[in-house]
Amino acid sequence: MADLSLSTTGTPATKQWLNITSGSVDTGTLIADSVDIKTIETNSLTLVEQKAVPNPAVGSVTLFVDSVSGMLNSQDSLGNTLPYVPTSGALMTGPLQAVPATSIIIPDSNNNIALGSVATGTSCVMLGLSSSFAQAPNCISIGTSVNTDAQYAVAVGDNIAAFNTAFSSVSLGGGNTGILNHQQYGVAMPADNTLLAGNYGIAIGQAAGVGAVNNAISVGQGAVNNTAHSALLGDAAIVNIRPNNASLCDLGSSVSPFKTTWLRDAAPASGCKYSQYGSVTVTNTAADTSYATGTHVGSLVISANQTPGTIYRFKGNFAYSEILADSSTFRVKVNGNPLVAMVVGPGLFVSQGLDIEGAIVVLGGGNAQCELRVLLESEPVGITNATSAWNQAIANTLDFSVQYNAADPGNTLVCNFLYVETLFAQ
Repeated sequence: MADLSLSTTGTPATKQWLNITSGSVDTGTLIADSVDIKTIETNSLTLVEQKAVPNPAVGSVTLFVDSVSGMLNSQDSLGNTLPYVPTSGALMTGPLQAVPATSIIIPDSNNNIALGSVATGTSCVMLGLSSSFAQAPNCISIGTSVNTDAQYAVAVGDNIAAFNTAFSSVSLGGGNTGILNHQQYGVAMPADNTLLAGNYGIAIGQAAGVGAVNNAISVGQGAVNNTAHSALLGDAAIVNIRPNNASLCDLGSSVSPFKTTWLRDAAPASGCKYSQYGSVTVTNTAADTSYATGTHVGSLVISANQTPGTIYRFKGNFAYSEILADSSTFRVKVNGNPLVAMVVGPGLFVSQGLDIEGAIVVLGGGNAQCELRVLLESEPVGITNATSAWNQAIANTLDFSVQYNAADPGNTLVCNFLYVETLFAQ
């Protein structure tokens, strides 16, 4: 214990303040230029607020309170002021930080990021549990039981396999059986999809799939497409495809039309089923002879299961000659059997213009209604109708023939063109 009052007595040579050593100091007020204290024990420490303090001596730091913010600061001998424990609410914002700011998941030496699994490739991301692995570079696997071993492949979900042939494939979903993705550049989603050994396939919908073909698309629940360069749309019970508005819309365009649209009786909606543009000549014969044998496009074969009400309309144009004593019979046939026939002549016709036209309407119940008209130089020669046998359940082949009653060089028919149209009234 030192009595500081003794420092005011005596001569300068004996003043005790020149060298005071004490274990404790007891005073009401302490005024000093500097105090060098190793340990302070006190219930509280009060500092006067001020904006700054003179620079402390070299090698020392001054602690003071900023009079503006009331924040505890420190200042070094160069005049640098640093907030000691700055906070914003409960968030520490200053230099005192318990842990440096670092990434929670640190890439390994091959730049892989793995959590719950092991990535053995390069620059892969593997997050999930149970047999998730990657050996090819730049692939991503996220989920449970996700096996990705294909470069640039992405697999997210459950039970997904994107193996080494599935370059740049995308598999999203999983499900009970997962997604089996063996296609390069393939896309499969959302669940239980299959892409086999082709490439560029797309399967969208639960249990949708693409077979071992290229450039096939399947959209719809359970839709599986095994035809290359085609798109399969809808589930097994789809009943219509329509626009999401009340307006009319086009299927295709004038510059990008669809080639063929098939009706429900397997007939094309294009209208023209058969067009013969190569000429055919029948002359000097008494045999029943077909003139539907020229160069043509389309087919005279009608697919099975024709719908009642379906119409097959036909027309032919001819150069026609017949000697005075003879006649000719024009027939329309199905599967070799006549549906309807008309006799022209006898008469003297030399290189006349002749047209035949007519229609067949499927009635159902084993019958069809048939009509045949013949026009000579645009004038009607005759018209006939017949109800004939027609089995709509089978494929039917149409034919058109002429038969002169006698062979003669003057009996000649030249078919210039012949066509058949398919119509159906919905």
